[in-house]
Amino acid sequence: MIREIGLTLSAIAMLAVSVEFLEQPVRSGPVFRILALAGETLYFTNLMPRIGAFLFLASAAITVFLWFRAPDSQSHQKSLIEIIELVAWLWMALALH
Repeated sequence: MIREIGLTLSAIAMLAVSVEFLEQPVRSGPVFRILALAGETLYFTNLMPRIGAFLFLASAAITVFLWFRAPDSQSHQKSLIEIIELVAWLWMALALH
């Protein structure tokens, strides 16, 4: 049950993040967000759980660093897409053992 919910959350977040950045130029921030969600998918599908966990942790850490390094981080309003992504990240963090 944990894996099915995690896979569903990561798929929804991956779709939402991909749609958000569809018309924007490729930058490092969105790439690391998508890599973190890809790591979740690898972990929850049990294809490569260790690699997925490492990919998730590394990409999530870099993404959070980039969020706080952004010059306009104070005026940045959180979108629904970021909230969905954070819920998926929280589920992954709780599922890691």
